[in-house]
Amino acid sequence: MLKKSSISRFFAAFLLQFLLAAAVFPTVCAANLGDYDVIHEYDITIDVLEDATFNMTCHLKWQSLMDDDDNPLDNIRVGLPNMNCDSFTPISDNIKDMFLVGEVVVLTLDREYLSGEVFDVSFSWHQDYMFTASEDGKTVLFDYTPGWFEEINVKKQTVTVNKPGYTVKSFGLSRNSGEIAESETENSVSFTAENLKHSEKLNVCFTYPMSAFPTIDLTRGAENADHDNSDLIGIIIVASVFAVFVAVAVITALINYRKKGDKDYWMGGYTEEPEYVPPHRVFLFFHHGTFAAPPSRHSSQQIKDSENSRYTPTGHSSGGCACACACACACAGGGRAGCSLKNIVGTAVTVPDKM
Repeated sequence: MLKKSSISRFFAAFLLQFLLAAAVFPTVCAANLGDYDVIHEYDITIDVLEDATFNMTCHLKWQSLMDDDDNPLDNIRVGLPNMNCDSFTPISDNIKDMFLVGEVVVLTLDREYLSGEVFDVSFSWHQDYMFTASEDGKTVLFDYTPGWFEEINVKKQTVTVNKPGYTVKSFGLSRNSGEIAESETENSVSFTAENLKHSEKLNVCFTYPMSAFPTIDLTRGAENADHDNSDLIGIIIVASVFAVFVAVAVITALINYRKKGDKDYWMGGYTEEPEYVPPHRVFLFFHHGTFAAPPSRHSSQQIKDSENSRYTPTGHSSGGCACACACACACAGGGRAGCSLKNIVGTAVTVPDKM
């Protein structure tokens, strides 16, 4: 007879194996990334225009630390503030092609760079939907965090803003310690942070009077920007799969839990105990021992013997499993393009012919 403790053991085994699977899959993803590279210089230059949009330039001094046949350094990705961007232009000669995937620009390099090689890569673009207007309509705030790198250390990062006339400025790091060097000229101000670890970010904020932007379109503020929600969709899918697992487990336990006093436990004139099915493994899960289902619930063929009147079901059951490993970066993350982006067809970016 199935006891309540059997149900407890079933749920305990289910939960344990689910947690083990959840722990293994991210580890497998992380093993494909690792510290394969280091960025020695990461420079962002911003020209703030009269309509409160940005002309932006990105320069990276990148070094390969490790070769990987499955993830060679021939494509890299750089995070963008939002999806409202255009006019991408390669500056360095080693950019062969560019395309967009959500809020990430993927740069196809001229060749595969091997362990120990250092190279510079630079490009520019136009960025919209970056400001937040004050409620009284007197000031404009820019709050900007350049794309960060979840699996790469950055030795030195600099953000330069070319626009005089700001009234307030602030800056900071995502970590609790570390200094930011500030330098200012007549027409620009720069902020430099050093030794940024995985996912650490440099943030800068500027406030200008509304009069500094005579052609501003107030409908194109940051609150109306287009963003990539693929990470959220992935989370919803994984949560839905987990919910289905739990629901199936609960329903299975309730169906199988019957004791001898139940009116349909074993009815129909049979004189002996039902056939016992020993514990067995089904895919990742260890299925507890149980009794064969009573004839009153199933239409499987009944085989009676004059000596023991034992019931033998001839039907069968099957089950499936869906798992997902989402190696996905933050919406403004960067690194090697890898399997997650390299083979995705993104929005093509026209690359001008080099002279």
